[in-house]
Amino acid sequence: MKNLLIVALLVGASYAIYEWLSTYATKPVLDATSGQLERGKEVAEKASRIVREESARAVQVVVDKYKAEQGTYPASLQQLMELNQLSEIPPGLTYDPATGKVTAD
Repeated sequence: MKNLLIVALLVGASYAIYEWLSTYATKPVLDATSGQLERGKEVAEKASRIVREESARAVQVVVDKYKAEQGTYPASLQQLMELNQLSEIPPGLTYDPATGKVTAD
């Protein structure tokens, strides 16, 4: 009788675990995690864009300062580095020496 009770308990527990897994550990869990991954990618892309835009603004300030002092725009951003006005040229920027405009790609 005791053995029958143990078997019944094990079968009941196994069925409960099976039902729980089929209810909570299926596609909705996978969909939720893939949605989180997509949101994470969007946040990373937005942060990267913001960094490029802020870099463009900072470099634009240096270009404008050079124009105020020299009367012309620098021929390149490399020229500003050679004059120690920029420590580095941030990646993802485009510079137009004719207009002095710095833009983020």
